[in-house]
Amino acid sequence: MDYFRCRCSKIRKQDSKTGYTNLISHIRAQHPNFAAEIASSGHASGTLIGFVDKKSQTIYSWIDWIVSYNLLFSFLGNQTVAKYAAVQTISPETAEEYMALLTKTTLPALFPRNSALYGMAAPSARSTTWQFLGCSATTAR
Repeated sequence: MDYFRCRCSKIRKQDSKTGYTNLISHIRAQHPNFAAEIASSGHASGTLIGFVDKKSQTIYSWIDWIVSYNLLFSFLGNQTVAKYAAVQTISPETAEEYMALLTKTTLPALFPRNSALYGMAAPSARSTTWQFLGCSATTAR
C-alpha cells in the first residue's frame, strides 16, 4: 500500500490493485475545478503535476536528469550544477536513497518472480562508490 500527499495536505492510499482510483476520486471530490486550476497554474500539460507536492517533484526531477543522461550521483554535489539548476538541489546521498527505493518498488512489477535478474555496475569515476549501469532479466520456462 502506497500513500500520496496532495498539495492540499490530504493523504490518500493507493492499492496497486486499484491503480489511481483513490487519487482521482479525491481530486474529483475536493478539487472539482482541477482542470481550470491546472490550466491557470502554468502546468497545462494535461497531467496532475499541479497536485504533486514540491519535494516529490524535486526528487523526480533529479532522478530523471541522472537517469536520462547516465550521470554519476556525485553530479549532484557539484557547486556549478547547484548554481544553475532550476530545481532545488538534493544531496547525492538523498538521490541514491530514493533511487534505491524506486528500484525496490518497480523491479517486482517489471520482472516477475520466475525471472532471473542481472544488474550491471561499474566503479564510479569520482568516488569510492559504484555507478548503476542497467539491468536485464531472463524468464524461466
